[in-house]
Amino acid sequence: MASTALPAATGRDSRPAFLQPTRDFRAAHQQFRGLFSMFASPAYAQAAGAAPSSTLQGLLSSPLPIMIVIMAIWWVLIINPQRKAQKNQRAKIEAAKKGDTVVTGGGLIGKVIKSDGDEVELELGPNIRVRALRSTLSDIRPLGAPAND
Repeated sequence: MASTALPAATGRDSRPAFLQPTRDFRAAHQQFRGLFSMFASPAYAQAAGAAPSSTLQGLLSSPLPIMIVIMAIWWVLIINPQRKAQKNQRAKIEAAKKGDTVVTGGGLIGKVIKSDGDEVELELGPNIRVRALRSTLSDIRPLGAPAND
């Protein structure tokens, strides 16, 4: 039966050779520190209780102003225009009246026959009438819109 003993120890260390630290450890550690410093700048110790030279410098060195600027840009470019478009769409749907051609959320196209508060009665075809909630309407087509033929 073959022996499964670990390799013999070398030098003064009684551990096997594969567990002994190598001389390349310092070089690997320095290389790691060099790579890590790319992501995080080294911290410099300050005297105990010393404040930044000015309050403005302390504020600008924090990530807070950058976050505020990013949120302001996000608001101006994305959130506010989307809210305006939703408000206009909601007003358009609420203004649906008798005779308008509408599209429901399910894709049905019909003409408004009767409007009762939050419900509308639609005529989908000759003698085919359905009731739908106003909130399920997705679009109001202008009169005389061309068909996609």
